[in-house]
Formats: sequence, structure tokens, C-alpha cells
Amino acid sequence: MLWLIGFATALITGFYTGRMWWISFWGKPSPDRPLEHPHAPPLVMMVPVAILAILATVGGLLQTRTLGFGTALVTDFLGGQSWEEGGVAIALGLLTMVLATTLFAGAMRIRPWTALVPWAQRLLEHKYYFDEIYDAVFVRPLDLVAGIAFRDVERPVIDAAVVDTGRLTAWTSVEASRNLQTGYFRNYALVFVVGVVAIGAGLVIMRALS
Repeated sequence: MLWLIGFATALITGFYTGRMWWISFWGKPSPDRPLEHPHAPPLVMMVPVAILAILATVGGLLQTRTLGFGTALVTDFLGGQSWEEGGVAIALGLLTMVLATTLFAGAMRIRPWTALVPWAQRLLEHKYYFDEIYDAVFVRPLDLVAGIAFRDVERPVIDAAVVDTGRLTAWTSVEASRNLQTGYFRNYALVFVVGVVAIGAGLVIMRALS
């Protein structure tokens, strides 16, 4: 059962890989996305891709003994570990690629599969509706919670506490201090006497209660 699932997966992957290759190199531009001036990519894109292609080719040639010939530098470096696939698995993979390419070439001449199963086309175009589900489950609820918290908590509570504290400090430093700092000696003496009387009264009351 597992090999059947793997074979079907490889077949579908090969089919869509062939489709992408065909559309990229032999297909016509989409009428929805017209190209006014087709041009090759700049060197800043071509040079890294060329370097990666060369390295990938060299890396692949380091381990070709699975096919029955060539080198096995990776296996020899790892001490003879037999982690690679056998010839049968590689042959099946190549056969699957050829079969998928053949199916794609045949599909180009017959009725498009999207006409038979339009829902499958929409499913693939929307990437299994992953973005829509993620937006409905996570993004919108979090936006709603953030909006409520900003409106009912941050602005009236947190921001108001900071702003009101600043206003209270400014008022006490200007208005209250202005009334206390009059410059008249009699006012200072009155405050001193009132303070002494209050302290004395407090001591008397505490002594009486004790």
C-alpha cells in the first residue's frame, strides 16, 4: 500500500513538474499578465543560479555508484554507510518521471482536466484554502481582540493613567505650589504653627488611647 501511495505521489509530482517546465519554456504568456518587454534576468540573479547549478551537478557526480558505475566519494567518506537507494528504486523513479512526462504530453492534446473537475483547479489555485482558513481562524480573531484591547484598555486605562499622571504633576507644580509659595512670612509661620498643633494633638490622642 505504501509503495502505491509513493508511486501516485511521484506521478502527480512529475506531472506538475512537466507542466511547469512546458509553461515556462514553450507556453504562451497569460492574457491576464501581459509582458510588454520580455527580457532575460539580470546578472545578480543569473550568477547565483548558475553557481548553484554547477555545485548541484558536481555534488551529484560525487555519488553515482548506485547506477552501477562511477564514484562513491560520499559513501567512502562516511565509512561505507549504505544509506543510498538501490538500483530498483532508482529505476522506478526514472520510470515514474517518464510516465508522468508522457501523461502530460498526452494531456496537452486532450480536453483539459480542469474542465472535468473544476473544483480541483480552484482547490489548487487557492492552495487548499490554507490562507483563507488561517485568516479566519487566527488573523481576524486576533485583530478583533487587538481592536477591543486598544479601544477599551490601552487608550482609556494605560494611556489615560500616563497622561493624567503628567497633568496632575504639572498642576501640583504650578497651581498648588503657587498658592503655597506666597512670599509672606505670616503664611509660613501659620503653616508652622498649624503643623506643630496637629502633631501635638496627634500625640495627645495617641497617649489617651494607649
